[in-house]
Amino acid sequence: MNAPTQATPTVEKKKIAVVVIHGMGEQKPMQTLRDFVESVWQHDRNLFKDLKDPPDHWNWDTWSKPDQLSGSAELRRITTARARDPDHKGEKGKRTDFFELYWADLTADSNWGDFTKWFGALLFRNPFRGEIPPRVMTVWMVMWLFTLALLFSGLSTVWPKVVEFYQHDPLAGTWLGSLMTWRGWILVTVLLAAFGGKAKSFLTSYFGDVARYVSAEPRNISVRHEARQRGLKLLDQIAASGAYDRVIVVGHSLGSVLAHDLVMLAWSEAARSITMRIGSSLHQAFRDCEIAGEALLDAAGYTKGHAPDIHRDDRGGQCAYGRSSAAMDKVPDLRDTYRVAQRKLFLELSAVQVQGPDQKRRSAWLISDLITMGCPLTHAEFLIARSLCELRVMVQARETLRCPPVFEAYEKLDLHFLYPNPKGSQQLQPHHAAAMAPTRWTNIHDPSGLVLFPFGDLISGPLARDFGPGVTDVAVCIGRPRGWMSWIGLSHFFTHVLYWKDFIRNAGSSEPPPDHVQVLRDAINFLGEPEVEARLMKRSRGE
Repeated sequence: MNAPTQATPTVEKKKIAVVVIHGMGEQKPMQTLRDFVESVWQHDRNLFKDLKDPPDHWNWDTWSKPDQLSGSAELRRITTARARDPDHKGEKGKRTDFFELYWADLTADSNWGDFTKWFGALLFRNPFRGEIPPRVMTVWMVMWLFTLALLFSGLSTVWPKVVEFYQHDPLAGTWLGSLMTWRGWILVTVLLAAFGGKAKSFLTSYFGDVARYVSAEPRNISVRHEARQRGLKLLDQIAASGAYDRVIVVGHSLGSVLAHDLVMLAWSEAARSITMRIGSSLHQAFRDCEIAGEALLDAAGYTKGHAPDIHRDDRGGQCAYGRSSAAMDKVPDLRDTYRVAQRKLFLELSAVQVQGPDQKRRSAWLISDLITMGCPLTHAEFLIARSLCELRVMVQARETLRCPPVFEAYEKLDLHFLYPNPKGSQQLQPHHAAAMAPTRWTNIHDPSGLVLFPFGDLISGPLARDFGPGVTDVAVCIGRPRGWMSWIGLSHFFTHVLYWKDFIRNAGSSEPPPDHVQVLRDAINFLGEPEVEARLMKRSRGE
């Protein structure tokens, strides 16, 4: 009798990991992640198009499992069925695991003092020394109006008692005296008393988080450190598991600033283990990326090597807001070329095996994309630095990411993102701030006007101006299609929390998604399809 034939075991393909980082506020664990997955995966019918054996679950085969990597019992990872394989029609491809980097608990002790200290530092910026960017000038003036209203409403309440005590009004007949005795202050005081408690709670809960993370005050250092360490640990555990061949980091609002920091710090650690021989395929991929980046920087008018002739404390007109170049019309095409080179470099790096901190072999680098939504880094010269000059120096000094990265400057060697490894003259190594060589940066924002700033998303904006022409800025216009806000003409009012809101309530709907959701799906590009990348780049041009 012949022995029974054993079936050939199916080799499970490596998965994609998507790490979602929530923004400011009293977020609940998994709240952001569930809504995000619903929009970008469960409602996207294209992921399972033409499969011979399509999923038959109502939610397109997504379910949650205990998250063993984050170390938190409050979190679960959301995993998926295998989507279609773009290279083999009708066949199944990869799974995707979604993780949430939850850090709201770290800022739960934010108080009114944290907010007022940060608010006061912004309030007393000097507009005549270039410390107030034009994009936030209107908001800064509104901040002063509210502050003065609060101040005068309090003084007008006390002033009659002062006059009665001294039997004399020194401000009588002056404009200030008229202002102090204006009867409208009574109504202002009543409104402040009625809504002041709620406003104080809101500002502390939301903008207190911003104050705690962006301000390097002694009280905030431990919070910033713990948030970053939590994120780095999650990224390290994902890499060490060996189950993934691509990681996508997605940050919203203040979470996008944390996402920026995590990619920068994770690369600085990974770069120490990446070495290559001159002439190797990895070296050639770096060179192609360098050449594409150099052309892009030339077209955008950037100084590639030497630091700009400015200092951190320069003010006023020392730093220009715009960049001009005769070749600026070529920037979009050159950005496309650079992103292609980035993708090729990522594939080379992800295939390289290095020894991790746990002494086990792992891929050299797995983060293919950084996606930011509603990113406040557009106001970095106001929120993080004290002026545009200081921000320019920070970027050039590699204290922040730049896309393409800042070049290494050598007189004799034609090297840019690479430098000779001191351990061997034949080995090259990327510098610590070259994360945006293999990692693409897509920034999605909803523009708002300088005057009608509540409409749209004032917190967000383009990033390429300050963080390099390789950043793909995509402007979207988010509008609520129904509800009381749309009925009264406020469908575009404060859209900061709507970037993944698809307004579709069932997975089987044949309606096309809103533009902003399609842009987010294209930026993630689960299946790695070139036509999706081309559509995203076309959309970034406003076409």
